[in-house]
Amino acid sequence: MFTRFMQDRSGNIAIIFALFIVAIMTVSGLAIDLQRSISAKSEIQAALDAASLAGAKAVHATAGDKKKVIAEAQAMFNADIKFSNSALNCPAPTITPDLDNGRVVASANCILPTVFGGLFSMEKMSIKASSTAAVQVSNLDLAMMLDVSGSMSGSKIADLKTAAQDAIDILITPYSKDRVRIAFNTYATAVNVGDYAEAVKGDNYDKDSKQKTCVTERSGIAKFKDDAPKSGKELTEISKSTDGKAMSCPDSSLEPLTSKADHLKTQIGKLNANGWTAGHLGIAWAWYLISPDWESIWPAASKPLAYKKADTIKAVILMTDGEFNTYYQSGQGNSVKQSKKLCENMKKQGVIVYAVAFEAPTAGKNVLKACASSEDHFYDAKNGTQLKQAYANIASQLTNLRIAK
Repeated sequence: MFTRFMQDRSGNIAIIFALFIVAIMTVSGLAIDLQRSISAKSEIQAALDAASLAGAKAVHATAGDKKKVIAEAQAMFNADIKFSNSALNCPAPTITPDLDNGRVVASANCILPTVFGGLFSMEKMSIKASSTAAVQVSNLDLAMMLDVSGSMSGSKIADLKTAAQDAIDILITPYSKDRVRIAFNTYATAVNVGDYAEAVKGDNYDKDSKQKTCVTERSGIAKFKDDAPKSGKELTEISKSTDGKAMSCPDSSLEPLTSKADHLKTQIGKLNANGWTAGHLGIAWAWYLISPDWESIWPAASKPLAYKKADTIKAVILMTDGEFNTYYQSGQGNSVKQSKKLCENMKKQGVIVYAVAFEAPTAGKNVLKACASSEDHFYDAKNGTQLKQAYANIASQLTNLRIAK
């Protein structure tokens, strides 16, 4: 009887099939959990990469404020991970800033509940990851063209001062060092070049003239160019413009490239408004301030970097509140035509042109739109608050352009 029992094979196939199904389901369940963990780690890694980069950028943007760096990085991680995998449980990541080198390490230890692992007393998986970001900071040569014509008097010149000074604070920080240099020039009926008058006028300089520091547009072979002022390419002064307006200089002069934020802000704080609007002169001098061809004119610390040099950004911010209505060389076209030609040639050299219209008429807006590098580089500020926001936005854009992982 025992022998017959041992020889009975009925039901074996069902048992074997049942065991086989259990094995298949077990392997499949583990495979699903494994795949979920791989996908989750990829999402965690992406969030940490974004967090470390945000932290590295914040090292520069916050002038090395460690608490703000950590907060920026954690906020970025939390925002990314929140929408990537709802099943993940991720405590706040550990953010370790290296302020001296502009590096940030972000690490996290997240928990992922298993789907089938509970069958084997493995109800959750621990997933660890980390990311390190260091930013490469480019050099920036920036010139601000500031309208100080008579229509800018009162609250408008005050708003301009604040807007420009705030932008300087965004761009020049303890971590930017001398990699960020800013210059500015003012313009109205003409441009006052101050102590640089003799260097730029050459034989045309008259030390006894009341207008000895006053300059207008160039003519001849140097018109619409940034050639260095030398024989045959000097700048000149003219007593009257083509429409008969008497020549007058702004009280304020210009400031070559410098990384000294306090000095720039102090000089901008002294601006006052008077005169007509020769906008093309302002454009030309903003260009000259960052042109490498002018390195012999400016102090050693203010020598502009070469065009299209690696890790270097050159930019200008042009602004006006009016219509470009004053010019001197009629054979070269009016102020609008000369402005467009100058902007065209400047952009060919790789200069980024931002343009800000401040409560300006349509004619003023149109010339600035033509000058701007793109529609996104033009701002139409309808009041002082919008003017300040425009300058802050430009400064932030330039900061982002300078910093790359």
